[in-house]
Amino acid sequence: MIGSSVINLGNWAFYGCPNLEDVTLNAIPLCFHATSVFDPARGPDDAVGPLTVSATAEFPPKDAVWNTATRYRVECAYPNAVDVVIAGGHEDIQGGAKWFGPNGWVRVTRGTIDASNRQWIREIQDREKKGDLDIQLYKSPGHHQEFLDCVRSRKRTLTPVEIGHRSQTPGHLGYIASVVGRKLKWDAAKEEIVGDPEASRLMTKQMREPWKV
Repeated sequence: MIGSSVINLGNWAFYGCPNLEDVTLNAIPLCFHATSVFDPARGPDDAVGPLTVSATAEFPPKDAVWNTATRYRVECAYPNAVDVVIAGGHEDIQGGAKWFGPNGWVRVTRGTIDASNRQWIREIQDREKKGDLDIQLYKSPGHHQEFLDCVRSRKRTLTPVEIGHRSQTPGHLGYIASVVGRKLKWDAAKEEIVGDPEASRLMTKQMREPWKV
């Protein structure tokens, strides 16, 4: 009998360390408004990226069936003094996204919201019913239906491909940082690791001749 861990592509680093990338892709889009310059008329800055990324990770033995990190912690410094932590296997980091500010914290996951001050939630819910929020958030009908609706209307989806791409950046860089064992500097405009040739080589895979990109 073959265990599910053997056939789970998320356990193989060849596919981009999907365990980490899955957390990144699901959580970072929720944080995107906090890490970018937000303009209600335009949406978040699609070109935002971390300034630095450091990471620690625990990997299975080299003779194990899978080889991706089983426990990890990625720390990213973004512009405007925004710090982002992505983690898996750590008791102090829960699922979903959690924002910390000078007055407390707010945490969301699929279908739930919590806060250090529950009164904030009640106030927002009351204002939402009255329709007097400063920013009225779009209510998605669901990923599949929204995609089909946008195909017909030609509008951008709630999380377009540019934001999806930028949301994956800290996951990829976190994996690389955990492998080389040092903090990385990132040029978001050029999408390049700065001053670290060894880490830069890990951003792609060597292709067999004569294939090129």
